[in-house]
Parts: sequence; C-alpha cells; structure tokens
Amino acid sequence: MERKNNDGGEDISSFSPPPRINAGMVVKHNVLHLYGGMYEDGDKQLTLNDFYSLDLNKLEDWTVIIPLDPGDLEWFDSESEEGDESDDDDDESDEDDDDENKEEDKESMDVE
Repeated sequence: MERKNNDGGEDISSFSPPPRINAGMVVKHNVLHLYGGMYEDGDKQLTLNDFYSLDLNKLEDWTVIIPLDPGDLEWFDSESEEGDESDDDDDESDEDDDDENKEEDKESMDVE
C-alpha cells in the first residue's frame, strides 16, 4: 500500500498485513480488527495467527497487535494419501456394524 506525501513529494510506503483467506474480522468502535486466516503457497495452506487493527476514521496505518511469527508457519505434509484406498473398505464394514447396532437397539426396546 503506497500513498503520496501531503507535500506532493515522494511516495511513502506504509505497512499492511500480508494477504490471506478465511481471516477473522470485526469492527468495534470504528476500528477494524483482523486476526489470522490462511495463506496459500502452491499446494500448501499455512495458518496465520497474527493480529492487526486499523482505525477506520483515519485509514492511515495498521497497528500490529500480535506480529506474524515465521516459525509458526511450518507446514506438515499429510500422510493420508496412501491410506485413502483402504478407507473405502473400512467404511463398508462400519455400515454393517451400524445396522447391527440398530437391530440390537430395537430388540432392547421391545423387551421393555
């Protein structure tokens, strides 16, 4: 975000939070609060836990409440890609178990 100096001189840059999706936002007393969200880097989704505010009366500078910690942006690869094929078989046996449990529940209701 860049803006012109009031004197019409050089452009000065001001801070703005990094781009993100699914952030939490709320406005209270005309101050916008922005928390966290996700940042996509290729096929990776990194969770953000930073916190900023912006005075909507001035719209000048963002205030950093909790800075972005690059150490928190570590992404762990999912190992579920290999196990997806075997999950389908487990789902069918789970359905059979559910049917048996329903029958047992019906029988126990009839006894009373």
